[in-house]
Amino acid sequence: MTVLLSLMQSEKQVRLERLSRVFPCLITAESRRRKLQRFLDLPNLTIELIWFPLITYWLTTYCRVGTRLSIAIDRSQWGCINLFMVSLIWERRAIPLYWSLLPKLGSSNFEEKTTNLQQVLPLFSEYKVIVLGDREFCSIDARILAQGKGCVFLLKTEEESS
Repeated sequence: MTVLLSLMQSEKQVRLERLSRVFPCLITAESRRRKLQRFLDLPNLTIELIWFPLITYWLTTYCRVGTRLSIAIDRSQWGCINLFMVSLIWERRAIPLYWSLLPKLGSSNFEEKTTNLQQVLPLFSEYKVIVLGDREFCSIDARILAQGKGCVFLLKTEEESS
């Protein structure tokens, strides 16, 4: 895993074909690609087990307890792919925290919003969190969820869009 992360940083790529060409293993590039693909398909390589500990370490290293942090929630659709993202806003950049492919096209429902947000909020229990969203997330229930976790919920309304 360390070698793979180092390669992603040095190559500034996450494309499997590119990484397999530079992966330090004495087998053909196609064999390296298949080996990397099998590794990335392991069931214990999940966001919660791999990514969340890295985010937690990063937060404890760079953010004092009680710091105000902004989390953005967004849903994007590209053709038949419908992606729900939760990201940390840090120095004008969005750092992905959690993402999921929605099983349908169109807007997310209350259950999808709360499920995705509940995955991330425990990571921020020691921080002041502002949840940012657009008009798709204007649901009163979602705000109650965020406020129940000690968050402030800020939304972009339709009037602010123009």
